[in-house]
Amino acid sequence: FFDLVFAPAVHSARSPALMLRGLSFDVCGDLYASQFEVRSDIRNAGGLVCNIKNEWSSSLPTYVLSSQSAISSGTNDKVLKAQELKVPILDSHYVRDSLAAKGLLPIAKYQLWGPMNGEQPVRPRPSTQPPAQLLPKKRPDPAPESVKPVSQPAKPDPPTTSAAVAAPQPAKAPAPVPAAPKDQAAPPPSEQAKAAATSSNSSPPPQRSNSEPKVKQVIKKVPKKKETPVLDVSQCTFHVSHSLQHLPAWGQRELVLGAISSRKCTLITGSPGCGKSSVVPQLVVDAGIIPEGKQVVCVQPHQNSAVSMGEYVAQKRLKACGTEVGYQIRFVNQTGPNTRLVYATPDLLLRRLQIDPGFTTVGCLILDGIHVRDLQMEYLMAVVRDMLKKKGCSIKLVMLGNSTADEEGLAQFFKPSLLKAVHLQCTVPHVTEQYLEDAMECTSFTPEGTANGAAGMVRNQLPAGKSISERTVSALSLWKEGTLYHTLIQDLVLRYHLQDKPGAILIFLPEWNDVALTHSVLLDASKDLVIIALHSTASDTTLQRAFAPAPLGKRKVILSTSFAEAMQFKDVKYVINAGVSVTEFHDAKLCTVSRLVSLMTRESVKRVSQACQEGTVVHLFPSWKLEELPGESLTLRNLDELVLQCKVTATADIQSRFGSLLSPLPNAAIANAIKSLQNMHALSMDEQSTPTPLGCMLARLPVPPVAAKLLFWGAALRVLKPAAVLAAFLTLKTPFMHSPGAENPKLDCGACPHSDHHALLQAYAGWQAAEKTNDLTYCVRHALCPETLEMVKVLVTQFVALMMDANYAGPDCEKGSVLSYATLDKMEPNCPDLALVNCCLAAACLPNTCCVYPPSNGAPATFVAPSGAQAHPHWTSVQLASPKQVYSSEWLVYSELRSEQGKLQFMDSTVVGHKYAVLFCRSLIADGSQLWLDGWRASVPEGQQWEHTFTFRQLVNSKFQECIAQRDFELFPDELVDEVLGYVTENPIELSDVRHPGAVPVPQVAAEAQSILC
Repeated sequence: FFDLVFAPAVHSARSPALMLRGLSFDVCGDLYASQFEVRSDIRNAGGLVCNIKNEWSSSLPTYVLSSQSAISSGTNDKVLKAQELKVPILDSHYVRDSLAAKGLLPIAKYQLWGPMNGEQPVRPRPSTQPPAQLLPKKRPDPAPESVKPVSQPAKPDPPTTSAAVAAPQPAKAPAPVPAAPKDQAAPPPSEQAKAAATSSNSSPPPQRSNSEPKVKQVIKKVPKKKETPVLDVSQCTFHVSHSLQHLPAWGQRELVLGAISSRKCTLITGSPGCGKSSVVPQLVVDAGIIPEGKQVVCVQPHQNSAVSMGEYVAQKRLKACGTEVGYQIRFVNQTGPNTRLVYATPDLLLRRLQIDPGFTTVGCLILDGIHVRDLQMEYLMAVVRDMLKKKGCSIKLVMLGNSTADEEGLAQFFKPSLLKAVHLQCTVPHVTEQYLEDAMECTSFTPEGTANGAAGMVRNQLPAGKSISERTVSALSLWKEGTLYHTLIQDLVLRYHLQDKPGAILIFLPEWNDVALTHSVLLDASKDLVIIALHSTASDTTLQRAFAPAPLGKRKVILSTSFAEAMQFKDVKYVINAGVSVTEFHDAKLCTVSRLVSLMTRESVKRVSQACQEGTVVHLFPSWKLEELPGESLTLRNLDELVLQCKVTATADIQSRFGSLLSPLPNAAIANAIKSLQNMHALSMDEQSTPTPLGCMLARLPVPPVAAKLLFWGAALRVLKPAAVLAAFLTLKTPFMHSPGAENPKLDCGACPHSDHHALLQAYAGWQAAEKTNDLTYCVRHALCPETLEMVKVLVTQFVALMMDANYAGPDCEKGSVLSYATLDKMEPNCPDLALVNCCLAAACLPNTCCVYPPSNGAPATFVAPSGAQAHPHWTSVQLASPKQVYSSEWLVYSELRSEQGKLQFMDSTVVGHKYAVLFCRSLIADGSQLWLDGWRASVPEGQQWEHTFTFRQLVNSKFQECIAQRDFELFPDELVDEVLGYVTENPIELSDVRHPGAVPVPQVAAEAQSILC
């Protein structure tokens, strides 16, 4: 009938299908085709008219494929020439082979191509009349005189050849046919069209006489689509170390490379230690799959994973790190011009979009750890998926994960025709899994509490055939879900240590505080234990100790959060799983961070069970709880940093971008993130919310926006080092490791009584002074984590170096003296530099502020959040001792507000005076004796003048914006720094009767009575 197929590039959620003359076929999975129909009432010679049908629209325009300049008229018709098509065109052999592979060829082979190999024709099924609204509406038109109708025989004789029969050739092209009115149904096919349509079932077509002019062929046959050649692995030269060639990824390299070379997206799953992260990237580099000049970028979920993998693979290939293989993390670029394989973190890839929106220098992007639901990873997947839809995109996407990866969800996300899944066959671990009842039976551990009569219920829930003592049944009845029993963990470690069987012990704990507490408990239990604490920011030295064997006569105990789930320790024979998960999620409505303590997910339990290849795994929850464990889901975190990245790169509309993720985000969370960024002047206040120059600068730093803004203000006000230290702590975590109920070590650091930030500065400065005097007990005395302090030191050096490149002119830093960048001296509570540091905190954290109401009638001071709810100090804050301290009516700026146990609790905070809030708030409105600061209403003394304050606010803000725009902090003059210091420390103002935003409406006043910073 026709010798080629027109496949419109219309995506459909259904399986692609082809309808020819009423017959519907599933063509093949890799066609970008929707359902379309070939009209049988074709008016021109060889014309092909298609009505595109999909579920989104029932009134799409008619597409006419022809070599003529015009065939049909009307507003809904569009004429295309064959050479103008921007869609795939496939010849009949390709479609025939696709139908034959699916067993559908006997239905259509005669209708499309005629009988093949002398077979008898198959009469087509009766065609189904399509809906009238999907047909082009035309008026009847008589057949041209030059075309003679061909009668159709009652039963066609089987042709002797398999070639397609040409359509009758007219003497001249017919005139355009006007479209029928919208309310008129399409007419039945004309006799001429019927004759043309049935010519394939009759004898050879009538011969054209010599007097008839030649007509140009309507559609030229298109060559077959080039298939992707199969990669011949035997012709590739690999440089994978022999020490890695025992891994399953190397043994199944033909399967891995075949999938990557033939598809745009590949999912590779396997158990930890099978070579996904180390071998697969090397195979892609050595096989020559990517073009010359492009890189293979392997994204690691954690910073130290990127560093360790980059150094490890470079060492195995006998190359220096940074030459052929390197890594790129926050402020560290260990790559060179000839680097082919780069290990990086997700935040670095997001910032790479700012300078390379299309990833033009990336040939293959590998996302490692895809089984863990991470927001940045899912955002990268959505960005790359949109890239793959564009014509000419040659990037390949490879996703690595273990057996818990959501293969079905990823297939639907990327489209089944694009994704190829490969599972590496790995050795089945020989692991004995035990549960809480087994641990209590062998250790005689009993939780604290009184008998509650639930022993009978516990007995009924135990698996059939499991025999335990009545003492254990009674102990199980006292178990509380979500409680971590450190004593039981200690008993299990000592029991395994006293056994003769060698092997390390790996303990999974929910969060860092539990790691620190368990570390101190085990140190007191035995001197023969080598205890190593792992977390996502652990140093390279700590990682090397974790993988190294224990000294002779010692047993290695590794304490880790979920960070170690993807690692494979060869010497681990015992795994203790606490079974408790602490999840932090962001409340979009209250702009708070909440903690949820619960049992860990099914996927996490499975990953923990794969942490060792041989040995014993103990889950510290009852066995019957295994079926009740929740599934894994994406945790909603603070979206400020990711939303800012999306705004700066402008790769797509922000609502559609976050709505198209594998786990779509709620619009309320996105709107609150935009509002938060507008409050910190990172986005404009209009509806477009475009990035400001400050927002663009904040997006360039791989740190939270609050930490970056604190760093910029520190450079402007000439207190760069203390601001860099606080920004580093905001980026990482607090170094204090005390537990609830213990004495707060912040009180012993010599800090002022109202500032957690000053306590952090004093602890860091004291630690550096102790290093100079070789005082090894300083961290123990003050409950400090030395690894966190080391990471802060590295980050401070990077921060200061970055600001020195932006012409920082402060007296505390000397350009070129890199070793002195991270040094810091202690700051006295009343020194001028501390007042300037408080200015930086107020400028960076506002409007994250609480109003402090002083104690009255013996009641302690109260803190009121912007929502009007009462807030409380977190148990780690120095503000917890507020009943013993004297507060005036002041303001408290905080870095984070948590919601725990039904109460709002602020984390690290600092109390500042009224002038700090007046100078750095975004909106300041004066109306007689009333003052509004970012919606807070306060009463002021009569006759208070605000003209100088308004002018000074605009001056400070304009100079800061100039520094940001020019990237030159020397533009902020020293004289202005002195004026800022004098303003906040001299002539304090009194504010009374402060009300939270929303309690009293903000009045409409004249422009000269308000100061709104932009």
